[in-house]
Parts: sequence; structure tokens; C-alpha cells
Amino acid sequence: METSLVKNIPYVAAAYIGIWVIAFAYLIYLGRTMIGLSKQVKLLNETIKKEK
Repeated sequence: METSLVKNIPYVAAAYIGIWVIAFAYLIYLGRTMIGLSKQVKLLNETIKKEK
């Protein structure tokens, strides 16, 4: 039992690191999306102010 656990440690570590990489990539994607949306909202607010 112990030898199989020792043999599987690299796979478990790789899966753990992979999950964190995917999570951080998704958070970066969401951050960029929010930045883009905030820029669009600012432009819309300026357009509305100009039309009034």
C-alpha cells in the first residue's frame, strides 16, 4: 500500500498544481473581462451625459 502511494505522489502533485493553474487562469480571465466591462460602462456614461 505504501509503495503505491509513494509512486503516485508525482501524479497527485501534478493534478494539484494543474487545478491551481486553471483556477488562477480563470481568475485572470474574469479580471480582464471586468476591466473591459468597466471601460464600456464609462464610455456609455459619457455618451449619456453628452446627450443630455
